[in-house]
Amino acid sequence: MTKSERAAYVGKKLAELYPETPIPLDHRDVYTLLVAVVLSAQSTDIGVNKVTPKLWAAFGDTPAALAKAPVEEIREIIRPVGLSPQKAKAMNLIHQIAAPRKLVETAKAMIRDGLSPVAPWDQKGFKAPGGAVYSVAGANLWPPAIAILRRETHGNYPAA
Repeated sequence: MTKSERAAYVGKKLAELYPETPIPLDHRDVYTLLVAVVLSAQSTDIGVNKVTPKLWAAFGDTPAALAKAPVEEIREIIRPVGLSPQKAKAMNLIHQIAAPRKLVETAKAMIRDGLSPVAPWDQKGFKAPGGAVYSVAGANLWPPAIAILRRETHGNYPAA
């Protein structure tokens, strides 16, 4: 059996076993699914499913409604599933927190003041906050890293 034949066979069997793949994120339409997917980048689907109903109840579930919502109130609701700017700064993942309207001005000031062109994670000896991605703490902090590690190692995890 060739690779193409094997792939076709596996695809056929999977389609028979799982004719409809469920989406674990609660959503009503494409927009609410998009928001849930963005929030799930730093959290679990369960966490996102707890937060999005509160978000929709507070501001509505349309782009226009969410665009009118105060940013600080949105941050307060999504805090359990996100990496807040303050937390990212405390972990040295970002250098400064800037308001959107002052972003370019702040970046120029940082460059003028001698910002290193090498990011901390590119420097020798950098330790990721929370530990290695395959540790319990690291997995909780970096959910996408586990999927990337699994993809890159084909499930052959390094001994930890």
